[in-house]
Amino acid sequence: ALVTPNYRPGQVQFKLARSGPTLADSIDGTFYYGSGSSMVTSASPVFQNATLTSFNMGQSAYSDAQYSEVGLLNLDVQDSNYGNESIVVPAAAISIGRFIPDHFTQTVAQDGDFHATCDSRIAFSAYSGQKSVSNNSVGAITYLSPPILNITAYNKQGNITQNYYQDTNGSINDYMKLSANDINITVPLEDEVALGIDTTKLPLSANMSTGTLSQNDLSALPNIVALPKGVLHYQLSENDNFFYNRSANAMVSPFTANIDFSTASISDTDAVSQISTVDASPTGVEIRFGRLVLENSFGPETSNLAQPMHLEHFNGNDFAPSSDNNCTRYNVSKFELTNISFDIELTEVLVGVGSFLSGKTKEIELQSPSAGNQGQIRVLYKAADWLKYDWDNDGAFDNSPTAVATFGLYRGDDRLLHWREVLN
Repeated sequence: ALVTPNYRPGQVQFKLARSGPTLADSIDGTFYYGSGSSMVTSASPVFQNATLTSFNMGQSAYSDAQYSEVGLLNLDVQDSNYGNESIVVPAAAISIGRFIPDHFTQTVAQDGDFHATCDSRIAFSAYSGQKSVSNNSVGAITYLSPPILNITAYNKQGNITQNYYQDTNGSINDYMKLSANDINITVPLEDEVALGIDTTKLPLSANMSTGTLSQNDLSALPNIVALPKGVLHYQLSENDNFFYNRSANAMVSPFTANIDFSTASISDTDAVSQISTVDASPTGVEIRFGRLVLENSFGPETSNLAQPMHLEHFNGNDFAPSSDNNCTRYNVSKFELTNISFDIELTEVLVGVGSFLSGKTKEIELQSPSAGNQGQIRVLYKAADWLKYDWDNDGAFDNSPTAVATFGLYRGDDRLLHWREVLN
């Protein structure tokens, strides 16, 4: 078609249809087509007078046209009064778009809370290096309530694009192109505050999975509450787990875990990305550097011999009893007996499994070997890695606790030379 440079319009009219999305509650956007000139879309449009920039050589041009929403437009144009003679000059309708958001912003809907698991129960704290009893690759620190991020789609003018919304899967009305896999969280590698002996931040290990993206308010669960359109929630995965790395450098006073989550990137399939992010900072749990201790035991060979065992943690100066630990469990299958001066076939460890009470247990017993069978046994308990200690002073915290059990000793240590009571 040739341009007619002498064309001067009568009354140009637009019929502007929102051709997508077409849901009953989809939002009509505003189409800015000239300086100070705009028109709102409609699902059932009619021709309306339009004010264009002046024609020059048969053309009217405007380089800053924009549409406020996400989706598709259909624009029909006509001159309804050409030559001021009520002559209608039609034009072929054109489709414009698909329009997409200009950017996302990310804020925090819920910082969340950590807890430390102990056989599926909430524990008082976690020890450095502590992992799941049933799975040694899973850290003992998990979410009591996961962090939830708020992601909002905006146009270039800073207004929410409300049609950035996903209808039923595969629907022609799906204009939300972000998936959970498009959101990348930086995996934390160290505590934000706590320092090791070398004054560097304490390292930690994180196992993180893809979270959940939803158009519902995930902080309102179990109630199902829809978010405003154009707003999404991303909840970090409930499978995420963490533990602090255990080493000599980590033997510090108890501290509250301070683990932040920052958003590395948000980018949908249209390459719409974030322009601002905010870190999530869940409430932490106390972290302790712990160890398991076996105590020497003695008694007559005619009675079962109690074998005390207790939990300790470093308090900044020394190791102190973990008197608030009623959670950690023990299992007699982890005991090993070796001969010092006694036939270990004459005894066995009694009691099956149980929990420490105030960080201690005296429930474990060695069976009486009967009269006349006296001697000593070395007792070892195969402790979890996070309760081992550097008992051999080689710099590695890899030793399980040991003790000596003596059958046939009725009184205090024979090495006691003299005992005198002093009265004032």
